Amino acid sequence: MLAFFFAGYAILEWVLVKNKRRRDSILFWCLFILFTSWGMGASFFPWWPQPNQLIMFLFGWFK
Repeated sequence: MLAFFFAGYAILEWVLVKNKRRRDSILFWCLFILFTSWGMGASFFPWWPQPNQLIMFLFGWFK
C-alpha cells in the first residue's frame, strides 16, 4: 500500500515541475515504471528481494 502512495506522490511532483525536457520526461517514466514495479513485486511476492536486501547483497553486508 505504501508503494501506491509513493507512486502517486512521484507523479504529483512530476506534474508540479514547470520545465520538462523530452529527455527528462522519458527518463522519469522509465525510472518510475522500474521502481514502482520493483516496489509492487516486493510487496506482493515473498520471494522478491526487498530494496534493503538488494543493497546488502550488492555491498556484501551479509549476516
